[in-house]
Amino acid sequence: MNSGRILAVDVGQKRYGLAQSDPTRTIASAVGTFHLEDLIAKLREITAREPVETLVVGWPLNMDSAESEATDRVKAFITTVERRFPVLKIVKFDERFTSVMAQRSIREAGLTKKKRQEKGLVDTVAAVILLQEYLQND
Repeated sequence: MNSGRILAVDVGQKRYGLAQSDPTRTIASAVGTFHLEDLIAKLREITAREPVETLVVGWPLNMDSAESEATDRVKAFITTVERRFPVLKIVKFDERFTSVMAQRSIREAGLTKKKRQEKGLVDTVAAVILLQEYLQND
C-alpha cells in the first residue's frame, strides 16, 4: 500500500523545478520553480500537509554514465535536504535527456515566445518528466 505522494526535484543552475504525484502515484504534475530557500519552505509546507514517501532527485550523468559537472551541485542539494528532512527517503534517478525533453515539450505545446523564455519553466517541466518516468518505472 502506498504511504504518501512522491515528489521530484530537477536541480538547475539557479533554480529548482518541483513536481508531485497524485495520491495514487500515477500522474506527475508541476508544483513550480523555486530558489533553494523557497523550495525548502515549499517542501516543509507539502510534508506538513500530507504524507510524502519519497523525494526523487534528478541525477546528472554523462552519456557514458559517468557523473557530470552538475553532480556536485546535486550532492550539495541532497545533503541540505537530508539535514532538514531526515526521515524523507531520497532517490537519485537518472535525468539524462529530461531537459532536452522538457524544451521539446514546451516548444510543441505552442506556448508564446514570451512564455517559452520564462526562467525556470524548463526546470519545472523537467521535474514533471523526471517524476513521470520514475512513476512508470517504480
